[in-house]
Amino acid sequence: MWTLPYSTPQKAGVILYGLLIGALMVPLTAGAVLLLGMVLLFVHAASRHGGAFFLAQLLFYGFYLGIPVGVFVCWRVCRSRLREAKPENLS
Repeated sequence: MWTLPYSTPQKAGVILYGLLIGALMVPLTAGAVLLLGMVLLFVHAASRHGGAFFLAQLLFYGFYLGIPVGVFVCWRVCRSRLREAKPENLS
């Protein structure tokens, strides 16, 4: 079975979808790192040693960790979505 390749608006939609998913990964990664840090604070009772500053640092570095994660997710989504419509990849 042969399908037509994506049109230009469909390709733009796939790229925008990938960018949206990638952008959403940044705050999700930062939130996950923050949640992990909160668990570590309670488990190790580190709150008496500047726990609020520790959580702020985790949120800050979690954001910067989320940027490459978001770029990677965006690349994977766009690559897989744009590749699936090529006729040579269909069997």
